[in-house]
Amino acid sequence: MKIDRKLFCLAALILSVAFLFPGCSTGTGESGTGLLVLYTIPVDGGNVSRDAVISVVFNKDIDERTISGDSFYLTDSGGNRVPGTIEYLAANRRLTFTSENYYEIGETYSVYLTTAIKSTDSINLAREYIFNFTVNN
Repeated sequence: MKIDRKLFCLAALILSVAFLFPGCSTGTGESGTGLLVLYTIPVDGGNVSRDAVISVVFNKDIDERTISGDSFYLTDSGGNRVPGTIEYLAANRRLTFTSENYYEIGETYSVYLTTAIKSTDSINLAREYIFNFTVNN
C-alpha cells in the first residue's frame, strides 16, 4: 500500500498544530477537552476473577457529588443490578466498584457510566459509556 506523501505531511501538520495549541476552546470545557473515559480495568470484553475490582480512569477530576449507584453501576446478563461499593480515588482520577459478593463464573456483566457524571469544571460525560466483562475463575 502506497501512502501519498503530501497527504501524510498534511495530516502530520494538522496533528502538530493541535498539540501546539491545546488551550483553544471547542466549547466542551477546560482546554477544549470534554470528560472522557481514558481506560477501564478490565478492558471491554475482558475476563476477570470472581473477586475483581472494576476500575474506570478519567481524563479530568470528577465531581464526587455526581457519583452514585445511578450514575455508575453494574448489571448481570439478566439486567439485575449488582450490589457493591463505589469509591472515587481523586489522586489518580479512578472510579472503582467492588462487588458485595463474588461474581458468578461464566457470567457476563455490563458496566454503565451515565451522562450524570460530571468533572469538577461541570462538564458531563458526553454519552453513556458501557463495557462488558466475563468471569473466568
